[in-house]
Amino acid sequence: MDILPPSNPAVVVDAADNCGIPLVQFVSDISNNGFCPEIVIRTYSVTDDCGNSINVTQQFIIGDPIPNVSFTASETNFSNLDEAEVEFYNHSTGAVDYIWNFGDGSAYSNLFEPTHVFPNDETAGYVVELIGISEFGCMDTFNMIISIKEELVVYIPNTFTPDNNEYNQTFRPIFTSGFDPMNFHMYVYNRWGELLFESYDASVGWDGTYHGELVQAGTYVWTIWFKREDSSDKEVMSGHISLMR
Repeated sequence: MDILPPSNPAVVVDAADNCGIPLVQFVSDISNNGFCPEIVIRTYSVTDDCGNSINVTQQFIIGDPIPNVSFTASETNFSNLDEAEVEFYNHSTGAVDYIWNFGDGSAYSNLFEPTHVFPNDETAGYVVELIGISEFGCMDTFNMIISIKEELVVYIPNTFTPDNNEYNQTFRPIFTSGFDPMNFHMYVYNRWGELLFESYDASVGWDGTYHGELVQAGTYVWTIWFKREDSSDKEVMSGHISLMR
């Protein structure tokens, strides 16, 4: 513990009135209630033999060491299809007690290095906060975000049969989650690179025609670009589709 300046100051009287050596008495201490660093304002009363008096104040700082709190995690990003179990590694120094707040409404933990399973039933960003407390009651904090993102789930068939029955009449990707329907574009080409079909709507597929005429059975090339719900980055996928009649 350091006290700056020393708590028993020397009193210097700059003027003399022949009334003898002044009497210095302690009056009071006003503190910021032990916050780190603790600041104390001490008041003294200085009185001479003639009855003249004045109050003198001194501010000093009680410099208890503040802990240095930090931690890392085994994983910080999960999909909503994963079990979001995280092991936390405590790298703090100068602390003797710890409080972990996992940010998901669960109970706090006082373990040095806890393991926690986060809810993954919805996308979220959980702010994990660690508070470290020193033997003098001084505190430091550190936080980290654990992200749960919606997994992209998409099925793209490799064959379709536009033969006027009620099944498998069009070719299109089937998204169940994770993509932004307002940012979608699909192209279908023949083997010579000629564009046969394009769509900006993921629910509208290719029916195997070009300018209203049926194309031949065979293999065609498709390219799809889209954006995920949780990102502004463009995703591009491509492959082949077999048209059978």
